[in-house]
Amino acid sequence: MKKKIIAAVMLVTSISLSACGTATGQRTDTRTPAAGMAESHTETAAQSQENAMAADGAADKRETVRPAAAETSGQTKRLKITMENGEIIIALEDNPTSRDLIAHLPMDLVFQDYNHTEKIAYLPDSLMLVTDEASEGYEPAAGDFALYAPWGNLSLFYQDFRYSDGLIFLGHVQSGMELLTGMEDSSVVSLELMESEPETTESDPVMSQLSGK
Repeated sequence: MKKKIIAAVMLVTSISLSACGTATGQRTDTRTPAAGMAESHTETAAQSQENAMAADGAADKRETVRPAAAETSGQTKRLKITMENGEIIIALEDNPTSRDLIAHLPMDLVFQDYNHTEKIAYLPDSLMLVTDEASEGYEPAAGDFALYAPWGNLSLFYQDFRYSDGLIFLGHVQSGMELLTGMEDSSVVSLELMESEPETTESDPVMSQLSGK
């Protein structure tokens, strides 16, 4: 009788262990993808790579050339930025945004350093400068004066920077670059349009004698 009971217990134990082994095996999914799924995955990866290459190509086609600096002729308008230790003179580009800025001068602004690359100042809340739709962005150089349209701030670059969408070239520093790099945070500066320098003409010696000069 005892032998039969022992044999029955061993049989039940064997069946239980077999069931547990099956359950344990089901926890780890060792199935391989079906052929159709594998092909679909390959096509998706190839499409993703193709899309990435297309995006890179589109980026290469963007205009990254810096606009020409403003001419230094007598017709060029100049912006004077006055601070405690001197002045920065900027030759302004002639475009709709710079002309709109000129119309709102003079003004006082607070400049802060940004990204160890530029000094930025936010315009008054009520002031939104006209932006040229054709100016979608460019690659700024040290000394550039620009408007970053998405944030509505003026930028004075003392380092070269990468291409930036929405950046509009307003002019370039003619003098005082050393003051720009040394400008401290929270510096309050005054922006005003410089008066045009009077044109000088050479005097005629004969006319001077006739006039008794």
